[in-house]
Amino acid sequence: MRDHGIAQAERIVQEAEKETGLEEGLWVSMNKGDWRKGLVAGLIRSRVLMDNGWLAQRLSMGARNAVGRTIRAAKGQAGTDWAAGLE
Repeated sequence: MRDHGIAQAERIVQEAEKETGLEEGLWVSMNKGDWRKGLVAGLIRSRVLMDNGWLAQRLSMGARNAVGRTIRAAKGQAGTDWAAGLE
């Protein structure tokens, strides 16, 4: 079950990279609280049962307890609804 969730989450990350033009390695170089990370994390969380530790590590978001704050902040900063196309 967990492997299936990871596969789904990875697919969402890959689709987000495609939509935003981000390359895989750029997640590390971005600010830990970047709104795009929060948007992707929120999208994953809404569709897949993944814990904050996995999200923080995969998207280079720092501490696991920052994930929720970053997701909330992203909702206010996302000027477009590009995430709707990731379904």
